[in-house]
Amino acid sequence: MQDRLDSTGGDANAALAPVRRDELLMESIDESFAALLGHRVKNTWYAYLVNRRALDREDIPERLGDFHECMQETFGQAAVAIEKNILARFYRKLGLNFSGGTHYSFSDFVDATKNGIQDL
Repeated sequence: MQDRLDSTGGDANAALAPVRRDELLMESIDESFAALLGHRVKNTWYAYLVNRRALDREDIPERLGDFHECMQETFGQAAVAIEKNILARFYRKLGLNFSGGTHYSFSDFVDATKNGIQDL
């Protein structure tokens, strides 16, 4: 992955506190679910994650793999569109460009922001 990524070096986003980055990710997830599926589905989805994977909302940033698997199981091919919407919102909040490339996973895109990587 690293050979195709452009590093921003001293980018201010690289210095963003992990707690704040997680908050922005969760805001992006909340906004995407509410916009695409409605508040009722969003709330039902979070309850499903707790029941299906013992995955509380606040733990999603640390358990992106479980979140992604549940997305795939529940929404099938639509999960890709939902995840891209989440990522586009998240990157916009960070002031980054989201290219939406298909060679990387949801987790790869989120992890790239932790390392100060501008574009995938």
